[in-house]
Amino acid sequence: AEPGMGKSRLVHEFRQRIGKDRAFILSGSCSPDGQQTPFLPFIEVVRGSFRISAGEVEKDIAQKLEMGLTALGLHSPRNLGLLLHLLGLKVPDDALVGLDGLLIGLRTRELLQQLLEARCRLSPVVMESTHDLDFVYWLLEPAKPIRVYSQGAYGYMQPVNGSHDVMFTTVTMDNGVVVMIGGGWNLPGSYPNYCSTWIEITGTDGSLFLDDTQRDNWLNTERRGQEFPMSTMPGEQVDHVFAGGIGPETIYFLESCIKNRPVMVTPESARRVMETYSAADLSADIGEPVSLPLNNEAISAIADFKKKIRAGLNN
Repeated sequence: AEPGMGKSRLVHEFRQRIGKDRAFILSGSCSPDGQQTPFLPFIEVVRGSFRISAGEVEKDIAQKLEMGLTALGLHSPRNLGLLLHLLGLKVPDDALVGLDGLLIGLRTRELLQQLLEARCRLSPVVMESTHDLDFVYWLLEPAKPIRVYSQGAYGYMQPVNGSHDVMFTTVTMDNGVVVMIGGGWNLPGSYPNYCSTWIEITGTDGSLFLDDTQRDNWLNTERRGQEFPMSTMPGEQVDHVFAGGIGPETIYFLESCIKNRPVMVTPESARRVMETYSAADLSADIGEPVSLPLNNEAISAIADFKKKIRAGLNN
């Protein structure tokens, strides 16, 4: 989006509305002055995550990093050394033994992802199958969901962020239509970006099959090994632009807010999707169907379930 359209103001207002007690916010920014500093936005994210203030002495910073890594279950001499190196501080002699500059960069990227995953355990929402629900509800409008039953299987993601590896959800709509959605995050690390969607619509008079599967773009070089460029569903940064679906979608949403024009997804439909998702998580936890819209008892049960997730008690 063009400079001066109000992007920063929009983010500021959003942060003010959600309140400090309802979300843990990590932020980083880029500037022309910081072009020569690798990982500059992530340096700011790490400082914010570990409550590091400008001017703190190195001993205090190292102690905060050590305590924070321990709380997130990520403490090790190497991880502490990677964060100290990222912040430009003195690293213990044996912390990064065997790592050259390239490997330090790769391990730092991995650690930053692990930090975000660990923080997700403390956040109020863990995403799964949300986009599928959103699309199906759009297809079925004006029908509304009235009942949700869900089953899930825990595995790799449970110790990471408390989420299921695979979840299958059945939603009954008020017009009698039944929706079945299966979502999973259980492919091995050799397919880090793989994402596919297969939709089957079967009715009394016919059927429709939508194949949105896609193989990864696979690049393998001697210097950098295996890479999967432009294989993620949202997209990725390419030079100075973001290429992929989420780029234009986000710009359209921001411009709609700034120019006071209708957005593609209304707040009511977004709430309906998230209410269904929350009910699906609760249903998988208690092993019973959950009615929609949520009543006070279900809302209380979901709040208790999220507290358990944030505390890591289901790991």
